[in-house]
Amino acid sequence: MNKLLSLLLVLLGFSACSSDDDNSGSSTNPNEEQPCEYGTPTYTYQIKGKVTDLTNTPIDSVKVKIMTDQFCIDSTMTDTIGSYQISEEHTQLYPEMKTVYEKKGYQSDTLDADFSAEEFKDGDGKWFNGSASKEINAQLKNN
Repeated sequence: MNKLLSLLLVLLGFSACSSDDDNSGSSTNPNEEQPCEYGTPTYTYQIKGKVTDLTNTPIDSVKVKIMTDQFCIDSTMTDTIGSYQISEEHTQLYPEMKTVYEKKGYQSDTLDADFSAEEFKDGDGKWFNGSASKEINAQLKNN
């Protein structure tokens, strides 16, 4: 049964890339064979910033998480000068992204980190939808 199902999926995949279509790809030559491409379009996000206390003193070893309303996309720790950077490639725009800052001895903080489709630049118009970057700085209060 599994072999039959696998064969069916392979055949469907190949039939979706048939060259019998209208050749509406990016080529200007209608006689040129169009490439058969599989994949998922991606976006590259970069969020960077600095975490300080209320006196603007950098805080090291703060856990910084990039979150959606359902899961953590990625996390990192601040360095000795309170800086952090997260770069991720994803297949979709996540609504309501947030940065969460946590360290023992400080009150946690959450800041908005939403990206809109218009912020993504330099995409190739095919599989890569572009890159976008934000700088988000946070100030944490001592407990």
